[in-house]
Amino acid sequence: MQPPLIFVTVQPIHALALELLPLKGKKILLTPLSPPWDFPTLEVVPAGGHITNTLDLLLSPSSRKLFQRFPSSYVLFFKNSHQLEQIVHSLGGKVLASSPSVARKLENKLFFPTLLEKLGIPHPPHEILSLGESLPSFSPPYLVQFSKGFGGKGTFLVRNSSEWQLLTQKGRKKQVKVTPYLEDSHTISLNGCVLSHSVRIGTPYRQITGIPFLTPFPFASCGCDFDTTPIPKEVLRTIQKESQKIGHYLRETFQFRGFFGLDWLWNPTHGLFCLEINPRLTNTLFIHTALEKMEGRRPLLQDHLELWLSSPKEEDSLAPCRSSFPLSQLIVQSFSEGFLSPLSPCFLPPLKEVRKTSPFVLPFPLKSWLFLPQASGLYLKKGKEIARLIGRANAVNSKGEIHPVLKQLLTSLLPLPYRLRA
Repeated sequence: MQPPLIFVTVQPIHALALELLPLKGKKILLTPLSPPWDFPTLEVVPAGGHITNTLDLLLSPSSRKLFQRFPSSYVLFFKNSHQLEQIVHSLGGKVLASSPSVARKLENKLFFPTLLEKLGIPHPPHEILSLGESLPSFSPPYLVQFSKGFGGKGTFLVRNSSEWQLLTQKGRKKQVKVTPYLEDSHTISLNGCVLSHSVRIGTPYRQITGIPFLTPFPFASCGCDFDTTPIPKEVLRTIQKESQKIGHYLRETFQFRGFFGLDWLWNPTHGLFCLEINPRLTNTLFIHTALEKMEGRRPLLQDHLELWLSSPKEEDSLAPCRSSFPLSQLIVQSFSEGFLSPLSPCFLPPLKEVRKTSPFVLPFPLKSWLFLPQASGLYLKKGKEIARLIGRANAVNSKGEIHPVLKQLLTSLLPLPYRLRA
């Protein structure tokens, strides 16, 4: 019998993607608290609402007991690390991911442009500087990025010399990447999977970032929209082909295997640029897997798992490019720290409670929005996810502005300060 697959994550919504896959063997979700919906085929193991990160989750008493039950388990992380991998190995498990040292190098924002240069893929004009020791040669506004940073927390917009000086005081002598800030640009992302001999690329989508109503961080991702109408189709196809080229380079040069995401920037005046790579699972894991199932395609997540569990079908492939495809999600984040008050999952509109026999094994209902909150009592830090709104419709317009009706719906469900209590 195949050992069980344990998904260790503080975001249980990612595990909904496993519900859509025809996997053999037992599937287990290790998460802080049981979410307010049911998983038809997954066993949920709660570890405690005070847990806020994957490391504490893996070191919890619930985790120890789980690995005592299943000592030879396969383990899936949203983002792997040396420390997590060592702990899993000490417990007798096996992590389904490439070397964390490779992933760490690739996600370094100062290193990635050099990789793109070798491939002849354009990256925005940039300079690598040490804060407090030199000034950018181009005029503000410009973006400043530290080598590391998750969820937009390592990116800053500098509009004048005073803001540059303030930033240098925070990170004196640290190296940063500085790029000109291009107005009226679109961020396009996609997922892919590097197999042993081939690379599969998913459908491009528009990244929704920095909406003040949804996130406290101006460059944090707070959703996605598969309606890519503002982007020329030839640009989308170029993004896919160049992403596949990057995938092959990762396979041949770094022996990287598995799921990854790429972010691109398209500006009608300045053209197309590749921004950065996420050599791990991405925040669109569930919605992207659902789209693949709706279109009858083999999910990238299934390929990622089969790399270690069996042998996936090898083929270079590019998913269809959509233009006005109605599918999107919004991610509501916390603006302070505290414990989450009770919220109920429901379909909107009209407000309709999600039945205990969860509908997640089926495609999303047409003309409905699915509201999926985190578990009541979960402790959240600033900028952490409170809930998602997923639907077969467009969440934002061509300018990246949230639809007024959705704003009203979320306000009625999550009045400020988003039901966080001290």
